[in-house]
Amino acid sequence: MRIKPRTSVLNNGHPLSKGLVAAWSFLQLTDLRNNLTLTKTGNVTQQTGRYGKEYNFPGGASTWLTMADDPRLDISGKITLVILLKAGTFPSYWQAIIAKRVVADAPCNYELGAKNTDGTLVWFNGSTVSESSFIPTPGIWYRVVVTCDNTTAKFYVNGVFHSSAAATLGAENAGAFWIGSFDHSTDEPFVGSIAEVRIYDRVLTASEVKLDYQDMWGIYRRISQNQIGKAVTTPLDAEFSADVTSPDRDQVVTFTDSSTGAYAPTTWSWTFGDGGTSILQNPTHTYVTAGTYTVALTVTNENPAGAEESIETKTNYISVQDFGAFFDKNGNIIMQWREDGNVEFIGDVTIGGILYGGS
Repeated sequence: MRIKPRTSVLNNGHPLSKGLVAAWSFLQLTDLRNNLTLTKTGNVTQQTGRYGKEYNFPGGASTWLTMADDPRLDISGKITLVILLKAGTFPSYWQAIIAKRVVADAPCNYELGAKNTDGTLVWFNGSTVSESSFIPTPGIWYRVVVTCDNTTAKFYVNGVFHSSAAATLGAENAGAFWIGSFDHSTDEPFVGSIAEVRIYDRVLTASEVKLDYQDMWGIYRRISQNQIGKAVTTPLDAEFSADVTSPDRDQVVTFTDSSTGAYAPTTWSWTFGDGGTSILQNPTHTYVTAGTYTVALTVTNENPAGAEESIETKTNYISVQDFGAFFDKNGNIIMQWREDGNVEFIGDVTIGGILYGGS
């Protein structure tokens, strides 16, 4: 069997590991990259959600996740923020969703927020608001990615570019890092749920943003298995079976694909050992010559982290039986025998005064 392995999105060498500063899944408050630990305050609660664990932000004073200033979270030049969120009620004033800033408006290194009145997502650097044209629908999960190259902020939703606006990063500062709000009397806390936050010190390309969204479910599967940063334990593995492995000549044999893997097969290539082939998932095949035959199945998939291929070969898997037969005067088979010595009477037959029936 030949397998091309699939690796975790956070493994070094994976395209989405480059420039990754922090990655919080909310099975835990310590990030999976640099052990940066958040502190929960107020009425923030962890709960089982649609995508593993999530944190629910009900609103109210001092309701957020935070950690003290850490130089690794001070970003200059370029940044990407990744968040999986479900918005609740629209704010009557500004909602800070992710921020690295001091209590006052400035200095603010970076902030993703929701605009008052309608919830439009915005980028803020302490002095300038850069608006997207995306308004989350309350109660719906979105994968939001925001990149800023110190000239333009680009907003992506569910792996697809949505809108952009002129934007820069603010000054690096000694302020805390916040998720869900920050300690400012005129800002409202975020209301809704958040399941993951990631920060990069570079701009993800459009293709990388698409890859991130395509692999999102794999990420949460690995989180549930406590396998972030490890190789996935379910690579593509070819397997198959036949409904009969000792058929008669000219008997139809049905083959069934039972391959497994985190990403299911998308192509199938069969060889039946007698020169016959198929590209169907579950083909049928008829052997016309007695003998033993080796059957092989090659499957591939479209794993976003790199296509996988797996081959399953079953040596001498099919043993085709030859047979002979006696016929009555009307041409009907009354008795047949096979190479394995099995004799079968069709109906009741009397030979030498002895009644035979069945096998």
